[in-house]
Amino acid sequence: MPKEAIIDFEYALLGLLSAAPMSGYDLRKAFATPLSRFSASPGGLYPALRRLERRGLLAARVDRSGELRARRLYQLTEAGAAALDAWIRQPIDQEMVARRLDLVLLRFVFLEGRGTRADAIDFLERLKGELARYLDLLEAQVESLKGMFTLHQRLAAENGVAGFRGQLAWVECALTELRSA
Repeated sequence: MPKEAIIDFEYALLGLLSAAPMSGYDLRKAFATPLSRFSASPGGLYPALRRLERRGLLAARVDRSGELRARRLYQLTEAGAAALDAWIRQPIDQEMVARRLDLVLLRFVFLEGRGTRADAIDFLERLKGELARYLDLLEAQVESLKGMFTLHQRLAAENGVAGFRGQLAWVECALTELRSA
């Protein structure tokens, strides 16, 4: 797994554990959904949990209550919560919008419970601005290359633009809902 993907996975683990302590099995179930971009493989999960524990971002304890066998429950430490908060609040830039929008939205998900409604609105306003700038750039590029595209190339480029238009529309709807809640 590339280093960048490992880091993303580790932040996803911190985010999931920010809600409540969980066992490795619980985390595997959380990642085993169609919406997850991460693998639920024990070969990736348990080494990541050990790395986070060694770095002081997680603490583990043995829970013997109500189970047939003991299980290790992982929870965020103060350092883990601070690392998660720093990741959530990092700037949103064009590169992230273009190539890592799913992770930007994951940061938004983990902001719930770790910030205020005003924080969520600010996050989405920043995302809206970057999406709008990137969409302007994409539309200009597609327009300038239109005569050079084959039919299928043009259709594929228009699909990409439409996807970002849809993301921008979603952000605007989410902002409306957050403001009226």
